[in-house]
Amino acid sequence: MKKISILLFLIFQQTFSQNLDIRRSYEISFCGKPQTIKLIEYQNGFVEGFLETKLTRKVLRKRKEIINKTSFDNVLVKKLMLDLKNAGIETLKKCNEDLDCHSIGFLDGDSLSFNIQIDSINKQAYFSEIYPESQTKEQIEKTELRRKVQILITIIDKEINLEKQFSDLMKGLKEGTYCYWTGISKVCIIHEEI
Repeated sequence: MKKISILLFLIFQQTFSQNLDIRRSYEISFCGKPQTIKLIEYQNGFVEGFLETKLTRKVLRKRKEIINKTSFDNVLVKKLMLDLKNAGIETLKKCNEDLDCHSIGFLDGDSLSFNIQIDSINKQAYFSEIYPESQTKEQIEKTELRRKVQILITIIDKEINLEKQFSDLMKGLKEGTYCYWTGISKVCIIHEEI
């Protein structure tokens, strides 16, 4: 019994300390779909990453939140983190810090958000209506900062295919109506089993 208690304590301590010892993490919430990717590298070299999709399901008159997490293997997480770092994610400016980006106006559209943590420093940045190239018919952003952001999210999309991930998730759900918010619009999808 004593050995089991010590083993459980060590497992708990390792898990808890791992959460506190983040070397870097990148969290990106995408426009147009309720998808967020999180990539984490711990001080001990361990990495983890996942794609989280949040939907609500209408069940009679109630709404039930559905949260789906798709984990990525370590090789993919390391590749994405290296590619994003090399493309400049850690030096990303906020839109309001860039005159060209800040001067572009959007009406109640969706926004892309970055939450970047390097050791104990957190940085957040938001950008209106920027999508991976595959979702814009290869339309390239015109300003330098918005183009940099588009390149970052295109790196992710090329590796994990956000549209396919969302489509596969929807195919695997029970029959029903599933909703999510994008900007000020609520999108509801009626899913029927075939």
